Formats: sequence, structure tokens, C-alpha cells
Amino acid sequence: MQPYEIMIIGDSLSSDMLGGIQFGMQTCFYNPDQKNIPCGMKVNYNVSSTYHH
Repeated sequence: MQPYEIMIIGDSLSSDMLGGIQFGMQTCFYNPDQKNIPCGMKVNYNVSSTYHH
């Protein structure tokens, strides 16, 4: 399995998202507070809710 075939899901930009990006993984930022993502940080998915209809 290659890193790009794996997704990290987390709520920390500095550890979860940055670590995933540096390793070459897909990233999903759980962002219920709708924090701004720093310019240049390429998060694949930014979700603020886990509610499904």
C-alpha cells in the first residue's frame, strides 16, 4: 500500500494534517469550529460536521 492510498482523519492541523501531508497521505481535517487553514496547507477534505441526512 502506498501513502497516497491512505487517508488520515484528525482534528489537529499541526500534527495530524501536517504529518499526513508530509508523508504523502490524503487528509481529512475534522473542523467543527471552522478554523482557517493556513495558506499553502493542502488539506484534501475539510469537514465541520459528522451529521448525515
